[in-house]
Amino acid sequence: MQKIVAVVVFPGVQSLDVTGPMDVFSEANRFLVAEDHYRLEVIGAERGAMSCSNGLSLNAHRHFSEARQAYDLLLVAGGQSQFSPFLAPHAEPTSTVAQVQAYVLAHLNGDLTIADLANAVNMSPRSFSRVFTREAKITPAEFVEQARVDAARVMLESTRAPLKTVAWQCGFRDAQHMRSVFNRRLGVTPQRFRLNFGALA
Repeated sequence: MQKIVAVVVFPGVQSLDVTGPMDVFSEANRFLVAEDHYRLEVIGAERGAMSCSNGLSLNAHRHFSEARQAYDLLLVAGGQSQFSPFLAPHAEPTSTVAQVQAYVLAHLNGDLTIADLANAVNMSPRSFSRVFTREAKITPAEFVEQARVDAARVMLESTRAPLKTVAWQCGFRDAQHMRSVFNRRLGVTPQRFRLNFGALA
C-alpha cells in the first residue's frame, strides 16, 4: 500500500535538509513494487516561493493550512532529526502529541507501553489512546514503532554501531525484531538500508 511522506519547509531552510530525505525515499522506491511506493509532498510554512539558505528557491505542493490529510510520515526539515515523524500538523508544545513526542525521545529504549505514555501526560490509558489517535491520526503503538524506526535509520546512516546495538538503543527487542519491522515498514532490511544510505558505508 502506498505511503505518503510530507516534508515541511520554511524560508531559510537548508536545501539538503529537504532534498536529503526526499532522495532517501525516492531511492527506496527503486526497491519497492509500484503499489508500495512512497508518495512525496512538500508542505510550505509560507505560501509561494521560499528561499533556502543557499539561495535556492522552493515551491511547496501545498500550504501547511491545506495539509489536512493523514500522512504516514511527517518530516520537519532541519528539525532535531531529519527523519522525525513525531509531531502531527498544528501540534502545540503543550498538546498531548508534543508531550508524548518529548517523552518518547527521552525514553526510546524503554518499554513505552500505553500505560507509560498515558502516565507521562497524566491521563488514563483509555482516554489517552482516544485523544492521541484523534490528534495524531495514528495509534500510540504505531507512533512508537515509527519513532523507533526513524531513530534506527539515523543511527544506521551516521554510525558504524552493530545492528544489535542499534536495535537496543532504539527500543527493539533484538536485531531480528528490528529487521522484521524494517521489512514491514520500509521493505528493506537494516543492513541493506545502511549499505544503500549510510554515510560511513
